[in-house]
Parts: sequence; structure tokens; C-alpha cells
Amino acid sequence: MTPKFHIAVLTACLVSPAAGGAQTNSGDVTFSVPINLTQLQPDVEKVQVECFVFSDAITVNRQLQKTGSGMTYGPGQVSGDQEIPVSAGRVVATATVVVVVAANLQDPVGKQAQYTCLLRGFSRSQQTWKPFQTNIFEPNTAFQLTPPTDALRGTFTW
Repeated sequence: MTPKFHIAVLTACLVSPAAGGAQTNSGDVTFSVPINLTQLQPDVEKVQVECFVFSDAITVNRQLQKTGSGMTYGPGQVSGDQEIPVSAGRVVATATVVVVVAANLQDPVGKQAQYTCLLRGFSRSQQTWKPFQTNIFEPNTAFQLTPPTDALRGTFTW
């Protein structure tokens, strides 16, 4: 049986510093991600929503990038996640993911940031996190989603 994944997980509410509201600290970013997963296989023990924020204003976890004139550091990144247990093959909840960035921001006002939120399941048999798959040709049906979906992505300005 293929797990049913309702598209609600792709509709996240982003509360950024510019939007005000549910901030934990100045500069931290909160994602509220509704999840409606039903008919999950017994091997799926829990679900995780992990959100990443990338920006030139973030001063940690910068990766070297090749440019036309040599090497330079790309945008910094930070992440946060929330895990939710599966109950009777279902997860119907809202994940609240706080990405703590306040201590790692430098001159953020007016700079752009990108975000990506991913959905994963924890495999009881393999004791590891696995991404939910959207490719119907993949062999691991315990982590197959219907209808197909992708990561949540977007941008905002500090």
C-alpha cells in the first residue's frame, strides 16, 4: 500500500524577521509546516521536517565555490528540524521548525535568503533517516509518496 501524502506539507508558513510575529530571537526563522500523511508502512517510525536557510548574511557553514576568478566562499547556512512520531500509520500535525540564526548574522538588513524544507522518515528496520521518494520507479515503496511532491523552497529578504 502506498502512503498517501497530502500536498499540505508543501504549504509552509514562513515567519521571518521582516514579517514579525512568532520569532524566538531577533533574526531566527520559524517555519510552520502542516503534515497530513496517512497509510504509512509499519517500517516508518517517525517523520522529520528539516529546514535550511542560506544567505550571504549568515556567517557559518560557508562552502568554497569555484568562480571565474578563482575560489570564493558561498552563502552561509543553518538548519533546524522537528521530529513527529507515527501513530497508527499516520502523522497529521503541524511541524514547527525554528532555525536559529540570530548569533550568526552579519549585516542582514536588505539581504536575500533562500530556504529549503525536506520531509524524511525514520526506517525502523534500517535505523536510519530516509527521504520520502516521489519517483514511482524507486524500489523502496515504504517511503513512496502519492501524489508526488518536492522539497519546499523559497526566498525572503531580511
